[in-house]
Amino acid sequence: MCPPAYLFFGSDKGGEAAAIIYSLLGTCKLNGVEPEAWLRDVISKISDWQSNRVHELLPWNLSIVK
Repeated sequence: MCPPAYLFFGSDKGGEAAAIIYSLLGTCKLNGVEPEAWLRDVISKISDWQSNRVHELLPWNLSIVK
C-alpha cells in the first residue's frame, strides 16, 4: 500500500512547515474553533500585527483576537 501523496513535501523544511500547520489546525479543533475561520482571521490580521503579540493569534486565544 502506498502512502498518500500529501505526505511528501519535497524537502525537510516543507515537512516541518506542514507539521506546524497541521498542529495549529488540530489545536483549533481541540479548542472548539473552526480551523478555516481561524486561519482566515489570522491571515487577514498578520501583516499588521506586532511581533510581540503573535501569541494572541493562537487558537486558544481567539477571544482576544476578536
